[in-house]
Amino acid sequence: MKSSLKITFIALAMSVSMSAFAQDAIALKRTYTNGAVEKYTLTSNVTTSTDLSSMGQDVMEMVVDSTSDLTLTYSNPKEDGTVSLKFLLSNMVVKMAGPMAEMMSGGQEMPKELGGTAKLDALYQVSDVKVDGGGGGAMAIMTGGMSPISIFQFFALPKDPVKVGDTWNFELKGMEMFEKNYKMTAKLVGEAKVQEIDAWQINVSGSPKMNLDLSKMMSEGGGGAGMGDMKMMLEGTTKTLTKVFLSKATGQIVMIDSAYESTAEVKLPDMGVSFPSNSQGISKLVIKK
Repeated sequence: MKSSLKITFIALAMSVSMSAFAQDAIALKRTYTNGAVEKYTLTSNVTTSTDLSSMGQDVMEMVVDSTSDLTLTYSNPKEDGTVSLKFLLSNMVVKMAGPMAEMMSGGQEMPKELGGTAKLDALYQVSDVKVDGGGGGAMAIMTGGMSPISIFQFFALPKDPVKVGDTWNFELKGMEMFEKNYKMTAKLVGEAKVQEIDAWQINVSGSPKMNLDLSKMMSEGGGGAGMGDMKMMLEGTTKTLTKVFLSKATGQIVMIDSAYESTAEVKLPDMGVSFPSNSQGISKLVIKK
C-alpha cells in the first residue's frame, strides 16, 4: 500500500510539473492605445577611425557623443495590430569632434529637435518612415547612433509564443545602410527588473553587411563640401548586440542597451583607392519614470 501511495504521489508531482512546463510559452505582443505617449532618455557614443596612410595622411577620427529626450506618440491603432507613430527627439545635445565631423555635417549647426512619423505593428516591425526636415546635421544624427527609428529596426517580437531560452529570426527592413532582408537572431533570456518594472529580457544579435553610398548621403544632407561628383562608398560588416527589456504587463519598451563594432572599407572608385575604417558605438534608451 505504501509503495502504491508513493507511486501515486510521484505521478501526481510529475503531472503538475509537466503542466507548469507546458504553460511556460509566452506570447510576446504589443497592444497600442490611441493617444498613448511614452517618454525616454536616449544617449549614444560613436567613434569612427579611418586609416588614410595609403594616401599619405594620418588616421582620421570622428567622435559623436549625444543625449536627447525621445517622445513617442501612438495614434489610430488598427484591428491588424498596426499603429501610427510620431517620434520627436528634443533637448538634443550633440558633440562632434574630429576632422570628419565637419564633412559629415556640411558645416551646419546640429538641430535642437528632430522628428518624423512611421508605422508599427504588434511585433514592433517598423515601416513607412518619414523624417521631418533634413540637412547635414540631421543626416549625421540619423546615421551617427542617435536615430530613434533604429530602435525598432534592430528588434522584432516572434510571431508564435516562445519559452525562456528560445530563439527566433527576423529581417532588417528599411535600412539603406545594410543589405536587404538580412536575418537577425533574437533570444528570450528571461525575467528582469528595470526601473522597478518587471520585464522580459530579449537579446538580439547579428552581423549585417554594410553597403552605403556616402557621397549620396552627404550630398542629400548638404555635406560633402569640396567632393564634387566624386563617388564614396562604405562597405563592410557590423557586429551588433542589443538587449531589449519589455514590460511583462504591457509589452512596452522599458530599456534598450545596444553595442556594435564595424570593420569596413571606404572606397573611392573614381580614384581607384580604398582605406580601412572601423567604428565602435553604444547607445541606451531608458524610459522616464
